[in-house]
This record gives sequence, C-alpha cells and structure tokens, in this order.
Amino acid sequence: MTGLTKDGQAVASSSYNLYGSTKDSTDETGNPYAYNGEARDSTGLDYLRARYYDSQAGTFLTEDSYQGELDDPLSQNRYAYVQNNPVNYTDPSGHFRKMLPDGKGPRYTQPKPLINPKDG
Repeated sequence: MTGLTKDGQAVASSSYNLYGSTKDSTDETGNPYAYNGEARDSTGLDYLRARYYDSQAGTFLTEDSYQGELDDPLSQNRYAYVQNNPVNYTDPSGHFRKMLPDGKGPRYTQPKPLINPKDG
C-alpha cells in the first residue's frame, strides 16, 4: 500500500505478510489504516467492526457469533480469519468472509441457518 500526495508523490509505503502483519513500512504520517484498509490501533490490533483481529497470530481475539455450517468444518472455527484463506477472502465485518474482487466484483458468503435435522 502506498500513500500519495495530490501530485502523485509517494509519502508512505507499507507491505504486509499473508495474514496482515506489517512486513515493511516507511509510513510516518500517523495513518491508522493498515492491512486491507482496516484501522490498526496502538496495540497493533485491527478492529473489524465486530471484534479485534490479531494479524501477528492470524486469528480473532474473541469468538464469532456465527457458529458455522454443519457441512463446512472450516467455518466452525470461530476464531479463524476467513477460514484460513486470506489469499481469496477478506472479512471487513468481523463476522463473514468476503470474496476478494476477481473482475466480477465482490461477493459475500451469506450465513446459512443451522437446523438440527432431528428438530425438522
């Protein structure tokens, strides 16, 4: 990510590891936005509107309120960031993964209700 002046001069540049920890930065502007354009606070955590994300660990600090899908085990890890697939997804809400743009525009994966087959 590179910050530019209105004349196109680079004033700051940052690069990130796969899960968003800062790899390299020349940013001395005080810009609070980091990986995927999300706000990073003074503790180094990213606030994703519902909960905090630790880019060093690649996990959320608290459980997701969404419990996942019965037929998708990766969705049941309530601390995982984008089902451990940050190459293809992002999670700006802190609740649901979002497909990264691929020329067709962003797509959201909507949660499916959990229904116990025994309950009908």
